[in-house]
Amino acid sequence: MSEKIIKLRKPLNENKIRELTMREPTMKQLRKYGIPVDGKSQSIDFEKAAPMIAELTGVQSVFIEEMGARDALDAVTALVQLAGGFRVMLPRYFGLPDLLAFWPTTA
Repeated sequence: MSEKIIKLRKPLNENKIRELTMREPTMKQLRKYGIPVDGKSQSIDFEKAAPMIAELTGVQSVFIEEMGARDALDAVTALVQLAGGFRVMLPRYFGLPDLLAFWPTTA
């Protein structure tokens, strides 16, 4: 399985958590939480994303809820990249440029 490391701009849990290591979601997890990004409407469902990020990183959800906006967007982007095979477009949140990412699909 693949993983991604997310370096946090603002550490969590009183500076004890400085990065998140997120593993690739399984089909069971995708079915349980759903895909938190809707490319068509360019929206993120943080209600779906937060518990999924907590499970995939092994970090308690109380700390995931403390993440700043930019760190949260980085985590959602990593989640989408790990899920692979679909396209996501995020609008300009908090001064960030539009993100248009394509991930290769296997033939």
